[in-house]
Amino acid sequence: MAVQLVQERLSKGEPSGYYFLFVEINTRVVGYSCYGPIPCTKESYDLHWIAVLHEFRGRGIGRDLLKRTEMKISKIGGKRIYVDTSSRDQYEPTRSFYRAGGYEQEAVLKDFYSPGDDKVIYVKLLGRQLTERNLGLVAEWRCETARLRRISRKADPSRDAPG
Repeated sequence: MAVQLVQERLSKGEPSGYYFLFVEINTRVVGYSCYGPIPCTKESYDLHWIAVLHEFRGRGIGRDLLKRTEMKISKIGGKRIYVDTSSRDQYEPTRSFYRAGGYEQEAVLKDFYSPGDDKVIYVKLLGRQLTERNLGLVAEWRCETARLRRISRKADPSRDAPG
């Protein structure tokens, strides 16, 4: 499904309604997010996908990618982000990830995917204009030896900033 969305974005451009952020380490894509406006709404966006390769999880890449995605949505006028996932046990880490990111469970659609597999919908309201500075994010991602290092705008770029 994700490949189809990328292809649609490449063929149609911005009118496709799909936007992407990619995390690359040593020219290898290790994570991405896909988001876009919800048709017939004014300020609501869907977070269609957010994924990080298994071997790169637990390093804060997903959390930073989510914050950057929120920042991009805010910059283009988004006020609400919706994301959904399955209620199955194997998706508990996914639901926990969204809750930790400030998303609140908004609805549950019973048996949506199959009997006993509900669709859980989360929402996050974006308040003030998000920026890299007030999110505590870094201005640049630099990759070295398959390790993501955060470089602060004010820090000396020749050394790693703490964090």
